Amino acid sequence: MKIREEKLNISKEKVQTGKVSIHKEILTEKKNITVPIKKEQLVIEKTKYDPKDGKPRISETIRIPISGERVEVKKNPIVLQSVSCSKNKYKKVEHINEVIKKEVPHISIKGNVKVIDDGIYTK
Repeated sequence: MKIREEKLNISKEKVQTGKVSIHKEILTEKKNITVPIKKEQLVIEKTKYDPKDGKPRISETIRIPISGERVEVKKNPIVLQSVSCSKNKYKKVEHINEVIKKEVPHISIKGNVKVIDDGIYTK
């Protein structure tokens, strides 16, 4: 007869409990900005006089653009914030409660049998 006893065999298995991904989304916003610009022009005014009475008769204006400002738009990205990720390892203790079985031999005596007992197998 083989007497057996259960022993607990504790092992650990690494399992994935979750998944994390980080990405960034690009949002667009339309900006309407009013920018005043300067222009420079040469103005020539020509007036013709009536030779009879000396009064101005025909007036003519000539406008010639000389210089002006041109709007130039540049987009410069600036850093507003930084996001970083790291993993932290920590230990946690789990308490396991299990019932184990143990076989114990017992001797049953019937009749007039003489047993020399050292107290191990009989109660």
